[in-house]
Amino acid sequence: MIMRMPAYPLVTIDPYFSIWSPADNLNDKQTVQWTGMQTRLIGTAVVGGEEFVFMGVKKDAKKAEQLTVNCTALSTEYLFSCGKSKFSVKFTSPVLVDDIMTASRPVSYIYVETDSDEPIRIKIAVSEQICLEGAGQHPVNIELPQAKYPTIKMGSSIQDVLGKSGDVIHIDYGYFYLTAVNGSVGSFVSNDMSYVFGEATIKKSNDKLFCLAYDDIYSVIYFGERLKSLWNFDGTDIITAITNAVNEYNDLMVRCDAFDKKLYKDATRCGGEIYADLLSGAYRQVMAGHKPVKTSKGEILFISKECSSNGCAATVDITYPSAPIFLLYNPELIRGMLRPVFDYAESDAWKYDFAPHDEGTYPILNGQTYHKCKREYQMPVEECGNMLLICSSLVLLNHDTDFVLSHKATLDIWANYLVKCGYDPENQLCTDDFAGHLSHNCNLSLKAICALGAYAKVCKFLNDNSAKEYEETAKDMASKWIKAAKNSDGSTRLAFDKENTFSLKYNMVWDKLLELGLFGDKIFKAECETYKKLSKRYGTPLDSRESYTKSDWLMWCAVLNDSTESFTDAIKPLWDFYNETPDRVPMSDWYDTESGKMCMFKHRTVQGALWMKMLNCFKEQI
Repeated sequence: MIMRMPAYPLVTIDPYFSIWSPADNLNDKQTVQWTGMQTRLIGTAVVGGEEFVFMGVKKDAKKAEQLTVNCTALSTEYLFSCGKSKFSVKFTSPVLVDDIMTASRPVSYIYVETDSDEPIRIKIAVSEQICLEGAGQHPVNIELPQAKYPTIKMGSSIQDVLGKSGDVIHIDYGYFYLTAVNGSVGSFVSNDMSYVFGEATIKKSNDKLFCLAYDDIYSVIYFGERLKSLWNFDGTDIITAITNAVNEYNDLMVRCDAFDKKLYKDATRCGGEIYADLLSGAYRQVMAGHKPVKTSKGEILFISKECSSNGCAATVDITYPSAPIFLLYNPELIRGMLRPVFDYAESDAWKYDFAPHDEGTYPILNGQTYHKCKREYQMPVEECGNMLLICSSLVLLNHDTDFVLSHKATLDIWANYLVKCGYDPENQLCTDDFAGHLSHNCNLSLKAICALGAYAKVCKFLNDNSAKEYEETAKDMASKWIKAAKNSDGSTRLAFDKENTFSLKYNMVWDKLLELGLFGDKIFKAECETYKKLSKRYGTPLDSRESYTKSDWLMWCAVLNDSTESFTDAIKPLWDFYNETPDRVPMSDWYDTESGKMCMFKHRTVQGALWMKMLNCFKEQI
């Protein structure tokens, strides 16, 4: 990877088990959870009787010299020098999108090796912060469980499992496990904080493996029922999971390395090396923003957390931008993201004729919590359009008719809502209301038009008689939109009644992806020329009201370009932002195009939107 990551992923399993390095060098700052709260991993190396710190901060040790760092989709690898000795440290979370059972297993690897003949004593220490809301919240219990490999366990003395929900929080229940394969484990107290550690001696041809694992006991509450994760749904215990993870390490690394290389090669072919960098950097963040669980009916749910926004779970307008990566690699995860929406919307609890915003606040999914479900705070056009476009893509790209047919009556209700209210939306919320919501939103209208056009193709595919009506409605709306949205200079407006304004028309990408024939190449080209003309240092603003933008929508607009070269040029400012931003956080999707500073969001699954170009490139091969 050429790009400097804003923050480097180390342990990335789910929204709670998530540890990052917010610096260029692994030993410049303490490691943190994605929220920014400290979760200290301290790595030291003793060489020739002298102690060096290579991870985190340790005042009484010299700093190892970091020579290189490289981030791939599944691994982050560092190379260090301590005097004449060198060693590498590789962090891998095997969250393989096409193997969700393995991805759900809460075990992450640290692999250490050296070419040095001189022995190096490696020690990995993990603070109590990993299993508490903050250091000192409660006393911790530390045990040595029976296990095939040396393992130590740490957890809060108070276990309030699934007792709270929210956004910027730590898990404070369940148990953390540290395994030192062919090494030893122990614990200590420093500055009133408990640590567990694993240590082992490495030298040439004698590498060592450490495993970090977390057993959350139960993962979510789903409409009153406590659900386990996918990995332990069948009763598998965490020690067995760790043992299996160790035994499978070599085979898994072959698969992970192959995935990394293929992703980079495919992305380079579609959009150049900078595009490959963006996907490699975003991959683990996207996967770790979800929790795979299984219902009592045996159905997979892939629950997203709306990180650094409000903590909502299974949010429809988070699923919408993240969909491209899962449509490309594993549509079962799309179904797993949509099942909670349909389970809720088709229940007696949902009273509206449009789609809900969310199904709860992570990790408790008992129904929408956003603005207490009040009507004036709903997003009717937004969420109906999102659901229709995602479901239509399952049929048109993945040929999955069974899932859509099982919810056809609900989708019909939402499609009819868009027929009535979609073309010229009333004053209602949408996903981009950072500068305030407004009536007659042109981009929101676009979403409704493309959604009806896509659903018309689905109905035709299913031999449904309503296909012609939806198709004619979408085409009529598109024709009116082209005239009503146009500024005198050929650009398109933010709102129908606001002349000489603009906004990113990212929803138009579905016209190209699904070949709907609603707008076409001439409109795409005009839009791309507008975005190029209005681009700032780090990209084109979201609309004419402010200078900030969104990474997901920049990418979708870039896909409208008609050549690989013009696409690469369009995403270069986005690459520059991640490479240069002063905010050392997991990849933000909302930032200022002039200063390069994040506005608020970080570690959000919406970065799955970056795969839209790949999806368009390879849609014929799905």
